[in-house]
Amino acid sequence: MAVARNLQIRRHLNVLRDQDLVVRQVQDVEGYGISMPVRRPKRENSMKLLAYGDSSAVEMRILDLKSKFRFVDSMAATTALVGLIISFIENEIFTKHDYEPMAINQVLRGFITITTGILIALVAHHNRLEYQLALQKKLIEGMEFKQTKYFKIMCAEIFINFIHCPPFLDTTFTVTQLGVTYSMSLDGIFNAWMLLRVYHVLRLFAVFSKWTDVFSHRACDHYGSEANTLFAVKAELKERPHFILTILLIASIIFFGLATRIFEYPLNKALKQQDDEINLLRQTDGNPDNNNLDELDRSQDFDNTWNSMWLIVLTMTTVGYGDFYPQSHAGRFVGVLACFWGIFLVSMMVVTMTTWTEFSNHERRAFNILHRLQYREDAKYHAAFIITGFFYKVSARKMFERGRITGETMHMRTFQGDDLIQQHLQDFNDIRKGLLKHDYSAEEVMRQLTEKVDMDLQLINFEIQCINKIQRLAQQTQHRQEDNYELVRLASNQTKSIIQLMKKNRINITREAEKIYKKVKYSDTGFQPAPRKPS
Repeated sequence: MAVARNLQIRRHLNVLRDQDLVVRQVQDVEGYGISMPVRRPKRENSMKLLAYGDSSAVEMRILDLKSKFRFVDSMAATTALVGLIISFIENEIFTKHDYEPMAINQVLRGFITITTGILIALVAHHNRLEYQLALQKKLIEGMEFKQTKYFKIMCAEIFINFIHCPPFLDTTFTVTQLGVTYSMSLDGIFNAWMLLRVYHVLRLFAVFSKWTDVFSHRACDHYGSEANTLFAVKAELKERPHFILTILLIASIIFFGLATRIFEYPLNKALKQQDDEINLLRQTDGNPDNNNLDELDRSQDFDNTWNSMWLIVLTMTTVGYGDFYPQSHAGRFVGVLACFWGIFLVSMMVVTMTTWTEFSNHERRAFNILHRLQYREDAKYHAAFIITGFFYKVSARKMFERGRITGETMHMRTFQGDDLIQQHLQDFNDIRKGLLKHDYSAEEVMRQLTEKVDMDLQLINFEIQCINKIQRLAQQTQHRQEDNYELVRLASNQTKSIIQLMKKNRINITREAEKIYKKVKYSDTGFQPAPRKPS
């Protein structure tokens, strides 16, 4: 356990080091004049970011919470999907047996209740983690969990996930619509409500997306934004719009198709039974007028789930063939929701395809240049024939004046030249008009001038920032040289004092040596020098 904990701490420290490197790279990019969209954070948000952004311990706790988020949300999504699958299997069995409860229904409902309890516990734990994350980021201070918005969100999620069909709840009620009375069960209504648990799967998108990882959080915090689910969805729609819209379309078809079948199947089953009874009475009545009547058939085949999904496809795309359509009030409500959601998705797809097929600025300029070059080549081709026609006329006239050809030949060649000129002159004028039409308009000229001015301004900005950076480096170098000069001066003074001290000590040593030498010398001769008078 200690080794695993050390490895986890080391991994977190490596992540933090790379994270700081990313921020430094962003700052370096800004320093070299590359324009990036920056939204200045508010002052209070900036203070909060500074309060926790540079603390390694807090960052490690945030990373720990993120890993817990992944585990909790993955378990919640898995539990929700398992509960949905079991609930629909149970509803199919219960509906096919005309709402007669069986032992398998009670067992499956027991499993649904167990998954519901686990899901509620995971929802409560998720919101607790959200509260702890907000505390670590200093987004809330001095507030208990019950006073925050996370407690309200938790209560709403518990209410959404709590509704299910428990064991031994076999209640049915009758509904009258379209002149027919049919039975509807609480089990089917609760199963339709349980479809709302799909949001647990969508929550995984925010947890495992690359746009919500630690690096994205650090970059978003640097610019005063938040790397939440909405940011991840926007980023994915910008990067992979076709893939995201396709996934949303398939998920919407399944979601609305299952809800439609739950509400339409009982009504159409009752309509089919009533139509069969009416048709049977017509056949056994003996009235000859009944033979001219068409067979009554007001029901639709919703036994197959694919038919309800086909209905949703037609509704979302606003096609409406009319072979399938909702008849119950709840089914119509689901159809209205599917219609509005389908209009949104289809419009997003149209916008995406339009944007994908549009020229970029460079592609449009290249296309216009190629078009102009093609017009010029065509103009040269027709101009060559026009010049050839004039040459025929002039050469024929000169040859007639010199007597080389007769007047009839001259008139024939002149007619050929005029015919050649008339054939190609109209084409040349049309091409010239098209060339003028594709010439640069005032808007294009202004756009090119604006781009050039922007590029020049960016270049000037880059040079100014480089000059400022060089100036800062020069100032730093000057300060360092001044510090070094001061150190050299101090060292020189210390060296001088040491040399003076050494000279003084040398003089003292020389005097002492002379005294010793004289003392030894006079001790050998027996002569004592007179004592020196004090100066």
